[in-house]
Amino acid sequence: MEAGPGTELRRALALAPAERLAVAVASGGLVGFAPYAPGTLGSGLGVALYAAVAGWAAGPFWFLVLGVAALGTWTAHVAGRALGVTDHPAIVVDEVTGMLVALAGAPATPVFLAAAFCLFRFFDIVKPPPVRWLERTVPGGAGVMLDDLAAGLLANGAWRLGLWAWGAWHAG
Repeated sequence: MEAGPGTELRRALALAPAERLAVAVASGGLVGFAPYAPGTLGSGLGVALYAAVAGWAAGPFWFLVLGVAALGTWTAHVAGRALGVTDHPAIVVDEVTGMLVALAGAPATPVFLAAAFCLFRFFDIVKPPPVRWLERTVPGGAGVMLDDLAAGLLANGAWRLGLWAWGAWHAG
C-alpha cells in the first residue's frame, strides 16, 4: 500500500473489531486522522463537549471527566499498540479530556472557551514541567493521558489567575 493521505486510516480500519473500536474512540470518532492539526481538532472536540455540559453540576461533570479519562487511557493504550506508536498523532481523546479539565468551572462564553483553548494548546505543545516529564516517564495510555491532564490543569490555573488579575486591576 502506498503512503499518503488516508493510509493510516485505511490501516486502522483493517484492524480487528476490538482494536478498531479502541482506535475510533481514541481518535475522537476518527477526527484524529485529519491530515492537519489533529491535536487542535481534538481540542476543539473537547470545547464542544464542554459547551454541551457546561450547565452540569460539579459532581456529574467530574464523573464525566473521570469516565472520559479512564476510557481514554485504555483506548489510547490499545490504539497506540495497534497503530505501532504509543502516542500516535491520531490519538486525540487525551486532548478532549485535557480541554475538559482546562475549562472546568469556566462560563461557556466565546471568550472563556477561546482563552482556555489557546492556553491548553500552548501548554500541550510547549510542555512545561511537569507536562513533558509525565509524557516521557509514564508508559502507555496513562502517559498519553496524564500529560494532557497536566496541561489542562495548567491552562485552568492560568485563566483563573488571569481572571483574578483582571478583577484586581479593575478594583484597584
